[in-house]
Amino acid sequence: MHLSQLVKLFRFSKELYGDYKSDYKSKMLLLALFGFFNGLLGAIGVGALIPFFSFIIKKNIENPDIVSRFIEWLLTHLHLESNITSVLILIVSLFILKAIAVTISRYAGLRIVCGQEMKLRKDLYRAALSMTWPYLLRQKLGYLENTLTSDIGGAMRFLAVNMALLNGITSLLMYTAVAVSISWQVTLLALAGGGVILFLSRPFFLSMRRYGKEQATMNKEISHEINENATGLKVIKAMRVEKKALEEGGRFFEEFRRIRVRAGTLKTIVGTALQPLSALFISIFFIISYENPQFDLAAFLAVIYLIQQIFGFIDKVQDALHDMNNLFPYAKNVLAFKKTVADNREEDKGTKSFSLEREIQFKGVSFTYGAKPILAGVNFSIKKGEMFGVIGPSGAGKTTIADLILRLFIPEEGEILLDGVDARDISLDQWRKNIGYVSQEIFLKNSAIEENIKFYDDTISEEEMFEAARMANIYDVVSALPQGFATIVGERGVFLSAGQRQRIILARILARRPKILVLDEATSALDNESESMIQQAIENLKGEVTVIVIAHRLSTIMNCDRLLVLNDGQIQEEGKPRELLENQTSYFHKVHAMG
Repeated sequence: MHLSQLVKLFRFSKELYGDYKSDYKSKMLLLALFGFFNGLLGAIGVGALIPFFSFIIKKNIENPDIVSRFIEWLLTHLHLESNITSVLILIVSLFILKAIAVTISRYAGLRIVCGQEMKLRKDLYRAALSMTWPYLLRQKLGYLENTLTSDIGGAMRFLAVNMALLNGITSLLMYTAVAVSISWQVTLLALAGGGVILFLSRPFFLSMRRYGKEQATMNKEISHEINENATGLKVIKAMRVEKKALEEGGRFFEEFRRIRVRAGTLKTIVGTALQPLSALFISIFFIISYENPQFDLAAFLAVIYLIQQIFGFIDKVQDALHDMNNLFPYAKNVLAFKKTVADNREEDKGTKSFSLEREIQFKGVSFTYGAKPILAGVNFSIKKGEMFGVIGPSGAGKTTIADLILRLFIPEEGEILLDGVDARDISLDQWRKNIGYVSQEIFLKNSAIEENIKFYDDTISEEEMFEAARMANIYDVVSALPQGFATIVGERGVFLSAGQRQRIILARILARRPKILVLDEATSALDNESESMIQQAIENLKGEVTVIVIAHRLSTIMNCDRLLVLNDGQIQEEGKPRELLENQTSYFHKVHAMG
């Protein structure tokens, strides 16, 4: 790996984690100082072996190196005799200090990594929840989850490896400095050998990065496959296709195994190759040095240990570079996701308050999804307190109207007005707090009924929850349960009937006292009895809440004050249900006749 590539990796790390500005820089600087300090203590401790071995072999040091002179100076200032016992105590003390410093350094590194991980997850989760609805619609199931778990986990390991690499380089520099002071010729040869090894390992680094990218991609595909099948597990079991589903998932698992084995094999080959090379280097050096008349066994042993440590640090640096290349795709995915969420953030430029006293109006609204026109110049208004029905064939644009009212979509042409005020000028937070939405897709968390009704809103009192449950015609049913409102509903409400689940959803919305209630096919999957109970609850809201009912079932919209019929993104007819029913040429009459 070239120095420029190493610098590129560090710059990439700064770009990924540098959002925390000086916090990140100061922490990395602190770790670098710890690395230098650890290396200095270790290197001096090793250098102290020269006078130690000199005492053992009873030979004076003729040309003491800088470390030996420092040891002598230190012993003098500590008022210790220059003997084998004092040197041994000093060596042990230095290595104990180093052990303490290493422990502190690793603890600090762990706190930095875990702290960055928490911040990054919270920031990206917050950003993901604030992304535009059109972007979220295009995402595969499980991809967001994988980014927030696997990719961020990989990115944090990338940061940890960065720290290990920084620590390894600083320690390597300190050991090298001491080794140079003892024998610069041997040290340069050792470093040259290490440089050759790193250069020869470059193709392996590139392969590791490729395998890392493949692993990151495969993680997303596996997550998508599992999440998708988990959502439809009932269908899979009912159709008895478990084996086929397992075969499909097995192909992903097998491919993931293949990538992991190849990446691990590459790393092992490069790692194990360094040990015999360092042993060969030391053997050759001993043979050459031993023939020299000025051969000093004490200095030789210290240099050998230092060279062994240098090769060890080169091995750690090489190992860290392998890991960085393997984890680089995860970090790159996180950085790409950070840019994506920034480019697709939901904007809220509105500053006005939400106030509905007269009507909500669609004025020349057009909307296209992709290349397909959904609505074309739609004009209609809904009076305050009115129950307004929207019907039409599939693909007519009914749900799009609901999404536009929720401001999940923005009209490409025209405007949506609330008492004459453009919706975009009204605070998005206030807008959505005043609009309730119930769809045919039931979203219940695997927790208590009480938690599902309050749904992240701790300001809802127990009495307000009970009142909402009564309004949704679910209070008596829940109260009759052994644990009442503390009853766990199961995954997606599996322990409750479809009608009970939907009425809990309705209670959740009513507890927030919305000014506008949007029901998007909310009763399409219910039996007649459950639908009747939902309709009764909605009927009781007439005049108090503006209700917009989107439905296929005619029974659901017969009690509406007015009805809008959509077809091919345009209004085909509008009027009171009874009047449209009497008109034999109307779409509503024809659909009713077919029913």
